[in-house]
Amino acid sequence: MILKEPVGPILLDSLPILFELYMDKGEVVRIAAVAAIKAILKIFPPQATRLLFRKLESILEEGKWRTKVGVLDSMRALAITAKEEVANDLGTVLPKVETAMHDTKSEVFR
Repeated sequence: MILKEPVGPILLDSLPILFELYMDKGEVVRIAAVAAIKAILKIFPPQATRLLFRKLESILEEGKWRTKVGVLDSMRALAITAKEEVANDLGTVLPKVETAMHDTKSEVFR
């Protein structure tokens, strides 16, 4: 079964839990969380980028380092698929991204 746009808002609330699984000790769990998040984000059209960014920002502020790296990676993926929408929201999102990048472990960005 392929998920379509109408289920997006329902699944949006599961993102914090899924991103939390990035901190799980089991690699299989982390891989499944990444796959689930990618599938959920693909449901949303580019016009929903601002909504997604607000949700991701709240996770970014609360998450631990692996969670933050996952959120930043998801934001990067959105920048590829929704360039205009991301560009329109850069003024709001960049300060939060900068803060999160300073909070993450330096080994991640080597």
